Formats: sequence, C-alpha cells, structure tokens
Amino acid sequence: MRKRNQFDNLQLVNNSRLPVDFKAALITILDEHGDRPRRLTFPADSPLSTRTQYMRTVNVLAGFVELLDDGFDLKSPRDIEPKHFHHLVQLWVTKRQKPGTVENKLTYWRTFAQWTGNEQVVSALAAYIDRGTGYRRIYGDPVSARIAPAVSLVDLMHAVSAADGNKKAAARALGISNAALYRLFGMHGVRDDLVKPCVPADVSSVDLMNSLRAANGNKKGAARELGISRQALYRLLGKYGITDEPAGPLASR
Repeated sequence: MRKRNQFDNLQLVNNSRLPVDFKAALITILDEHGDRPRRLTFPADSPLSTRTQYMRTVNVLAGFVELLDDGFDLKSPRDIEPKHFHHLVQLWVTKRQKPGTVENKLTYWRTFAQWTGNEQVVSALAAYIDRGTGYRRIYGDPVSARIAPAVSLVDLMHAVSAADGNKKAAARALGISNAALYRLFGMHGVRDDLVKPCVPADVSSVDLMNSLRAANGNKKGAARELGISRQALYRLLGKYGITDEPAGPLASR
C-alpha cells in the first residue's frame, strides 16, 4: 500500500517493457522505499517531492530496459552489479548525454542500490570514464568556461572600440558571452571599469556640423550619416564644444 505523498509507480512500471515478474519485484521495492531520500540524516517525516520520485523511477526503469535490450540476463532488480553501471555509463556517453545528466542518473541508481543493500555497486562517474578527456560537468555559462586565449588583447580592445564602449555589443561581435568578455579583461590584466567609450578621431568639427545641418539638427540622422553611434556623436559635440544645432549652409572643409 502506498504511503501519503508517495508517487504511484504502478502505471509507469506496468507500461514498461520489463518482464512481468521483474515488474512485480520492482514495484515492491519502489512502494517500500520510493519516497525516501538517499541521505539517511534527512528527516523521516519529510518525504521527497513526487516530482523527484517520478524522475528517479523513470531513470531506473529506463536503465533496466537498456540493460535487458543489450543482452544482460537480469532476473530481478536486486541482481545489479558493477558491470551493469560500467555498461550504462559507456552507453550514455556514446549517446552524447551531458555529464550532469549522467551524474544525476548515477545518483538515482545509487539510491536504488541502497534500497536493495547493494549501494557499493554504483561508483562515481570518474570510475567509469576518464574525466580528463574534457567530459566534465560545467557549472554556469559554458561559453565562459571555454574562454579562449585566441582572443588577443588587440582584438579585445578593437571590439570594444568598434562597439563604442558597449561591452555587451563587443562580446556579441567576438562571439562570446558577457561573462567571457569580463574574464578576458582579467586574463589580459585590463580593468574593465577603465575601458571608456572612444571618441572617433577621424570626424572633424566641420564634418560634424555639416552632418547636423544635412539632418536638420536630427542627431540620430547625423550619426547615421557619419557612420557612428548617437553616443559617439554626443561625445564629439562635447569635444568640439558644440551646444546648439548649427544653422545655415554647409561649411566647406
């Protein structure tokens, strides 16, 4: 009989492709232990959420089906051995499942093995695969984690300058995340708070005033005419001390 707040495993198990006797034995184990967390210190009156119970049952069922499909002669859910998990991990990696996914599956299996008195048959992921090959879990932004020294200081500063000091735009231009951009600043020893937007050096005061006149004082239009951002145009106005929209005919250079 199921306990309160315990996930009903019956339908899931019965819908699987496992042998009938195997299903019956598995349901018995799940009904007895299914709502228990792995940690023995977890309060006895605080069962796991039904969502966690569901995910654990689904993954254990899938693992048993994979083992049987691959020719392992399992008569009972209690017959699990180390060789089974070595095979499963290799299978999951071959299917290009992420390290975090495989580690979660092993955690579910470790809990199940604990219920059957065989916890020692399930090891950590490192026991089944060489983590030094690059197959390891990444926490946070995967693009930041693989930040490449190929982005030189010159390329970094050029991207920031071309983006008019906009770091988000510079990161996008470099094909990296914002976090990766800030890590590049650190790698090259550049204080990001000192990276200031640049003032275009090739725009003269005459060009600036002519663009403003041609755009009837519209700064967005003038900036588009000059091929710069509005922020850069405002900095040019400050540089040349221009406070009002110029009137009159275009000036000669």
